[in-house]
Amino acid sequence: MRIELKLMMGIAVLAAMQVLPVAGQVKVIRSTLPKVEPGSVMIHVQVEYIGVTHEQLTELTFMRKPKADETDLRQQVQGLVKKGEAKIVETMLGVVTSGQKLTTQSVREFIYPTEYEPAELPNTVRIDGRGGEGVSTEDLSRLITPPTPTAFDTRNVGSTLEFEATVLTDGTVDLRIAPEMVANTGNTSWLVMKDPMENKHEILMPVFYTNLINVRLTIQDGSYALAATLTPKGKNGEVDYEQKMMVFVKADVVPIRK
Repeated sequence: MRIELKLMMGIAVLAAMQVLPVAGQVKVIRSTLPKVEPGSVMIHVQVEYIGVTHEQLTELTFMRKPKADETDLRQQVQGLVKKGEAKIVETMLGVVTSGQKLTTQSVREFIYPTEYEPAELPNTVRIDGRGGEGVSTEDLSRLITPPTPTAFDTRNVGSTLEFEATVLTDGTVDLRIAPEMVANTGNTSWLVMKDPMENKHEILMPVFYTNLINVRLTIQDGSYALAATLTPKGKNGEVDYEQKMMVFVKADVVPIRK
């Protein structure tokens, strides 16, 4: 068994060569095991959301053969951006060492109730000085408590980027990535009820619009990949099928020189 240490893209690669006799001849079996020295390289990952019309997306991808390196497609889209025909919606990026995870957030914590106690009257009522006489229905209605929240949840509204990046032996980047954009688009009436005194109580629940990708990619160093396309929300918070968002991901391997 012979062990060789090679350098590739600033990464130490352990190569094992085993020589086996096969029918009077020598057969060499080679296997390479990645071994990234701690702190030897950094991986720069950038995610771009670019808004185009549905028609533009179809034109850009019509009869086009997908490639591992989509840098030329990204350049075409950048031309649309410069002309004002496309819009950069969001850009998220992060830097890690090989094999590490990253989470970055630009969010607002939206706290909202999820469970309620129903409206109710007190079990007993004492009215000092009046002996209970002359108590009207209107007086009692003021004592009714509205539905009371008893449990809450939190939703992060904004942009979140999570990924894990590893440099492979051939210099490409193995990337597990999950970028997410969440918006609160308003409230919906979940329950409207009237109590015995005809008081109206309404329970509102927030509505969220989410654009999420959860994917594993292999990206060439310094290249773009078209990870997905998403449908954004319209001005009214509903799905806008006339618009699309192209999600590009780029990974750069940066050697650290000591």
